[in-house]
Amino acid sequence: MFLTTNELKKLEEYNFAQKRLEQTKYMFVFCCYTGLAYQEMSSLKTKHITKGFDGNLWINMLRQKKQAIASLLLPKAEEILNKYKKRI
Repeated sequence: MFLTTNELKKLEEYNFAQKRLEQTKYMFVFCCYTGLAYQEMSSLKTKHITKGFDGNLWINMLRQKKQAIASLLLPKAEEILNKYKKRI
């Protein structure tokens, strides 16, 4: 099962009353835009974000099984990252 573009947009636009649920929403949306699993997202550090040869920001890190991952940081994901930058 997967989210459609419209469903993802509805989730992005929905405002939860509880701060905890709002943060959870942003974490989930960030994972949708980066392809990272929750474990990878939760261990993301500033050192994992690098500028690529193309001038774009990329996430470069190792997965738990020592498999390298490189994911383009899309604008929506970068927006969320900037919102919570102090935490990484």
